[in-house]
Amino acid sequence: MNDNLDFSLNFYTLPWAVVGIINGAALTVESMRRSAGELPAQIVERYVLGYLRFWGLSLTGEKKLTPCTDAQLQRQGRTLISQYVRQNPPARPLPRFYLVLTGQYQFAECSGGVSPVYCL
Repeated sequence: MNDNLDFSLNFYTLPWAVVGIINGAALTVESMRRSAGELPAQIVERYVLGYLRFWGLSLTGEKKLTPCTDAQLQRQGRTLISQYVRQNPPARPLPRFYLVLTGQYQFAECSGGVSPVYCL
């Protein structure tokens, strides 16, 4: 974004992943709201699943995603995203959503319960 790495992230914990979104991104969570009662985490989950489907990246389908309530894995996911963004600062004005799957042991890349960081 700039030389000072002056940015912050909002994190959304989904039942099966952690998503980090750069504040000030061109695409905001509020702009994706479909109804007044839709919660931010629901909006983010719908966006992520739609993105994965659109690009043909959904390997198992959402019904096979395992719910994960392990707070340690969720913290680890937030840490991985923060480290990734600091090491790979995003360019403007692209929206940046970062995804870490948590507790999805059916994927080989989820060693230790977390996946690598995926940039959406």
